[in-house]
Amino acid sequence: MNDHNPDKHNSETASRYRPFHNNIFIGILIVDEKRRILEINQACTELFGYDTPSELIGKSARCLHLSEESYLFFGKKHLSAIMKNEALNLTYQLQKRDGTTFWANFTGQPTQNPKGALWTIIDISAQIEAEESLKQSEYKFRLLADNTFDWEYWIDSDGRYIYTSPACERITGYSQQEFLDNPQLLVNLIRADYRDKFSTHLSQEQKGTAASFSFEFPIITKDGQEKWIEHNCKPIFKSNGQSAGRCGNNRDITEHYKNKKEKELLFQQISNAKNQWENTMDSIEDLVMIVNAEEKITRCNRRVANLLNCTYNELLDKHWHRVLAAGGMVFFAPKNNQNECFIHQPSNGLSLKI
Repeated sequence: MNDHNPDKHNSETASRYRPFHNNIFIGILIVDEKRRILEINQACTELFGYDTPSELIGKSARCLHLSEESYLFFGKKHLSAIMKNEALNLTYQLQKRDGTTFWANFTGQPTQNPKGALWTIIDISAQIEAEESLKQSEYKFRLLADNTFDWEYWIDSDGRYIYTSPACERITGYSQQEFLDNPQLLVNLIRADYRDKFSTHLSQEQKGTAASFSFEFPIITKDGQEKWIEHNCKPIFKSNGQSAGRCGNNRDITEHYKNKKEKELLFQQISNAKNQWENTMDSIEDLVMIVNAEEKITRCNRRVANLLNCTYNELLDKHWHRVLAAGGMVFFAPKNNQNECFIHQPSNGLSLKI
């Protein structure tokens, strides 16, 4: 006679699978429809900070939740779905015996005898923390990169943009998306007479032969303005040594470039004026000396240097009386006019009025 007692059958099945149930590393939890814990394996017991399954069997699953609110929410949303024969896979935060919390991955399915739910539970706290850390790192990177005044970018080994900062639009008039969609856009913006040099640099990048590179060049912006860009870039590598592309920086130096050119022009004008003034002084046949308050020579013409048979630099910062005296010049004043003064060089009979 066949034994069709379902309780006996369930008991035999439970006994058969209990060694497997208690020795796998995945937490297994069975609750009835009132959410009392009917079965819990050793892995799940230790996951919640308990020593033996008997400490939890018969208790309400409320002790596994962070709060009453969390317990009620879970039952209303997730357990009710299980009771409607819906399979479930979710991430939820639970509480250990000592009050600490952890993130768990749940998979659930309904049980019929007794009616309730069977849950498998895995601690994924480390994974969640790693993901959160990655999100924070990405957030910090984005916060920094998206708010730099300069245009920062990262391209892959094929020259495609992985990232470009919003400053590209302020500098060029073109949006981030336009650069992402068209890797050649920057090259197209460079003024034609500078484009070949930059294109050569890009081809070296793609061959992996380009080291750090700096270059100043003009671009034509979306609204037709000419701007000068200081471009700097360098190769970057993954931890295993493989190429990760290049990172770069483009800075708008238009005002700096204009100021530099204006200074160069001003310097050239001053230099030209100085040369003209010096040529004028050197063309004068009289002795011309400019002296400071201490009567030391700050400038003289070529006639003075030639007369004294020395160079211009040898006369600078020398007392003009002593210089002339050292050159054999004699000072005298006519008897009939004491307001005039002459110098006389006996060696050649030269006399000059001062």
